[in-house]
Amino acid sequence: MSDGIRIPGNEGFSRQQIEARRTEILEPYQKKIAYTRDARRAASQPTLFFSMHSCTPVFGNQPPRPWHIGIMSDGDWRIGDALIEFLEKETNFCIGRNQSYEINTATDYTIPVHAIGRSLPYVEIEIHQDLIGDEAGQQAWADLLTDIFPDGSTAKNTAPAVRSLREQVRQKLPDFTDAERRVAQTLLADYPVAGLETIARFAKRAGTSGPTILRFVSQLGFQTYADFQNALHEEIHIRLQGPLTHYPSASHPEKTDLTEQVSETMRANIATVSQALAQEDLREITALLSDVDRTAFFLGGRFSHILATYFHHYMRELHPKVRLVRDTSAT
Repeated sequence: MSDGIRIPGNEGFSRQQIEARRTEILEPYQKKIAYTRDARRAASQPTLFFSMHSCTPVFGNQPPRPWHIGIMSDGDWRIGDALIEFLEKETNFCIGRNQSYEINTATDYTIPVHAIGRSLPYVEIEIHQDLIGDEAGQQAWADLLTDIFPDGSTAKNTAPAVRSLREQVRQKLPDFTDAERRVAQTLLADYPVAGLETIARFAKRAGTSGPTILRFVSQLGFQTYADFQNALHEEIHIRLQGPLTHYPSASHPEKTDLTEQVSETMRANIATVSQALAQEDLREITALLSDVDRTAFFLGGRFSHILATYFHHYMRELHPKVRLVRDTSAT
């Protein structure tokens, strides 16, 4: 029975028939997900877990469901918040937060096992069935979801960015309490090491209490401190790989001009950086660089040393105390 309606195809099953469904449908589906997930991790490819369902306009004796789309999470809102923000900006949809259903780790399977259990960012959506009842509606939603969750070769500038924890903390700084803001500043000052310590050591660093640390990670969308640390470990795992693994492979139409490809990539990179830039940080950096009584040091890494050198050459025309830290003098 579902919503008072008999489903004859699910009635009268023997144990053998139930096992047949499990081995023919459920297990191959779950094994394929697990294989893909593990293969992406082995290749150091960041993974976002996306689950899609549809919901009936009315359920039981409840009022009609007004939501065009529901965005669901069991506490990790890294993707859900970005998706809601995107849909509110780009559409006129009525959006439900954990509506018309909620993820239940006790009774659900795919999201809890493959995403929550491995601290992968995830989101589940429910689309109102009236909106996908015909081919035109299905195509419209397919186009929208392709823009939001591209396959690597069809990414558009309107898709919501998946932010790192560092970026999320920076964006939420104005929303934290004073005590939570001290925690955030402590984490940003020694990222991600501070967040990998025990709650007690992290709290001592920030000059606050353990409960404040837990409220802080909850504000970031994590149910437990362990979930927060698992997310940091996942970021570290990706960053420790070689530079080439950080770039997704993307196919381009054969007729696309190479100059156009490079220009579009540069524009997208600049837009991403601009969106993640905290204006308060920019003002503070500008003020520090404008203080001619301070000595400004410029240094970079494996590739960014070129940018440090470039910046230094410009600043030495404006600032009397600038120094470039070269590889041989880094110590």
